[in-house]
Amino acid sequence: MEAIKDARMNAEIAFENKQFNEALNWYQKVLDETPDDVYVLSRAGAICVPLGKFEDALKYFGRAKELDPENGDNCFNYANACFFNKDYVNAFAMYVEAERIGCSEDVTPRLYYQMAMLCSMRQDFTSSLLYFKKCEEADKEGLIALNPDLISEKLKLFMAQEDYENAETCAAQLVAIQPSAFRSYMVYYSILMAHKKLDAAQKVLDDAAQYAELTDDDAFALTLQRAALLMANGDNGDADAYAKAVTLLEGSLEGAALNDEQKCQALIALSEAYLKLEQYDKAINCLSATLSATGKAEAPIVVDTDSDAVLSDDDIERMLQEDMDRIQGKIDAGEIDDNLGMYAEIEYDEEGNERRVYNEAAFSAVNTAKDAAEEAPAQPAASVEPSVALREKIHFTLLSAFLGKEDFANAAKFANILKHSENKYYAYYGLYTSTFAERKLNGATPEVERKYAEALAYFRNKTFADPKDALASIFRARLYIEQGKSEKAKEIANLLADADRQAILDYDASYHKN
Repeated sequence: MEAIKDARMNAEIAFENKQFNEALNWYQKVLDETPDDVYVLSRAGAICVPLGKFEDALKYFGRAKELDPENGDNCFNYANACFFNKDYVNAFAMYVEAERIGCSEDVTPRLYYQMAMLCSMRQDFTSSLLYFKKCEEADKEGLIALNPDLISEKLKLFMAQEDYENAETCAAQLVAIQPSAFRSYMVYYSILMAHKKLDAAQKVLDDAAQYAELTDDDAFALTLQRAALLMANGDNGDADAYAKAVTLLEGSLEGAALNDEQKCQALIALSEAYLKLEQYDKAINCLSATLSATGKAEAPIVVDTDSDAVLSDDDIERMLQEDMDRIQGKIDAGEIDDNLGMYAEIEYDEEGNERRVYNEAAFSAVNTAKDAAEEAPAQPAASVEPSVALREKIHFTLLSAFLGKEDFANAAKFANILKHSENKYYAYYGLYTSTFAERKLNGATPEVERKYAEALAYFRNKTFADPKDALASIFRARLYIEQGKSEKAKEIANLLADADRQAILDYDASYHKN
């Protein structure tokens, strides 16, 4: 008996000092002599979790539950073991059983936390929030409500439910609990910006600058967000805000040692400010620089304010060829079927006409690459390309600039690139604008009408696949308006949320006015 007592004592010492392997060895020695010791079984199971030995945890906790089935803490521990083994059905059943039996005061809040997480994983957001509420109420000390992880989870749930008021409250709590964490400020700022609370967003940025622990990357991100806020103020009627954003971003390019990706981001933001000022050539001149960004020590790119330069056809064709080369490489590697663009499914439009519906990677007459491949391996600092995400944003902003200039030929080329994006908005916008540009360039020819019919069928099928996909409905309505079928567009508009419906009606009015 003395040897067992010593083994138990050694296990406890090792456990308290987080020497888990040692503790598990000593607990196992105790169990070799007294295999039905529920306390030791529970301690051994608890050690297996941080060691990643989840099957062993299941074994220890399962035995403890068998020996003392009316102990709620044992049911909770066994449920956790099921959870860690990804047996979520049994985990939830055991959590429910633990709640029925009743757990100790310190375990009960953890029980409700786990139940909330499982409901969240099932996307049962209402139940998840209810269990988080139970979790907070069960915590007698009131500390779990101040846990950043719990607040972050609640914030995600409120956002999923479109309960932005409570999401904003959670974001404010995150900042209050972690006043030095820059990310918390950015979460709060993003929610405020989404709901056009610009004065509050300004205060959050000012607080971040004053109180957060900023890395160089954080400081640069803060500059970009200040520029975004200025542009939002410009959208809200501040006549000088766009010019202030230009000044801020030009100063960032001139005064900071930016890496290549940061330079790209700053130039994209600067081009967006020029777009707001309807200075399209300056925006295009800015964006051209980002497509061949290098890591060489060079003077910041200066925008030629007198230039009306646009990308040449050779520039566009070079970028298209790069995309085609990438897709061919994936075909050669066997990652993509080389018949990708050869076939179309047969679908039917709203009027019962048979239409060809191409898959997303083969929709364009210019069958360029689907630019969703992983980024290329890191290159030497002297030759670094923008990432896929940045490159697509460049293409999107160039497309916007060419549309603003009513240069529909160049707009169509960038639209044909974007329609293959993994980003749903870019892909939809690319398909829509490529179709729109064809009408602007060629009028209502039979070929253009065919493209409209195919685009309509594409967006219609997207809506069938996901009725919640409002973007597909909006673009479909715009295509109808451009075909002179406003009544069909209004039928779609009446099915959507108020803001989306009004956007379609506004587009109908402005399109026919022009």
